[in-house]
Amino acid sequence: MFLASLKNELEKLFSRKKYIVFLILDAISCLLLAVGQIVAEIVADGAIDTSVLFDDMLISGMSPYLTVFIPLMALLAASDLFSSEFHDLSIRMVLLRPVERWQIFCAKITAVFGLCAAFVFSHLIFLLLVKLIFSQTLSGAGYAIGAYLLDIIPMAVLVLLFAFLHQLVKSSGSAVAISVICYVGLVVIGKYVSFAGGLVFTEYLSWHSIWLGATLPVTVLLPKLGILLGTATVLYCAGYYLFERKEI
Repeated sequence: MFLASLKNELEKLFSRKKYIVFLILDAISCLLLAVGQIVAEIVADGAIDTSVLFDDMLISGMSPYLTVFIPLMALLAASDLFSSEFHDLSIRMVLLRPVERWQIFCAKITAVFGLCAAFVFSHLIFLLLVKLIFSQTLSGAGYAIGAYLLDIIPMAVLVLLFAFLHQLVKSSGSAVAISVICYVGLVVIGKYVSFAGGLVFTEYLSWHSIWLGATLPVTVLLPKLGILLGTATVLYCAGYYLFERKEI
């Protein structure tokens, strides 16, 4: 029953044309990134050395992509599957099915996470294709794939945050506004409040930076993993509690 619910929720998301548009825009942005690097190389040196020009392209744009674009996709998907359905009462058709509410809630958050993961790996594929076309090599692809695999872990906590916030109000617009304010607030706290920097999960959206390269000691990594797991547990329990008792 959970798998049937998950399939239904995924079909809802991928049937919406706006996500296809965002996917196309993502592909265009990857192409423009490559063209921009070529133009900058020509202006700076008067020639193009493709052997080194795209070495850091797979990783250089990860941080803004994971902290801006992917949260936007997660927010839109959470709005479509939670607050929008409660607002237009289409959630009634979902709840009439012989499926437990916890299965419905898990299916919805899994579908949102699946959409975000699909965008992340599509972005990686676009970059790999651009790099292969322009530089005729895939050097650094292994490191990039590992980095993207690691970075989808904290995305699950971000999805749970938005799922929880969308249970607080019925209006889709209000839910989006609250989610944006909370997310921006967490990012600001993590960056500019010194004593809270390591306690806010948004600081770990670029999760690969602490696992790859200069690896930190286990005694440092385990507390960070504990912060993610603890935050995910609290957000899931709070979100499901509100979803279970939410009246239509």
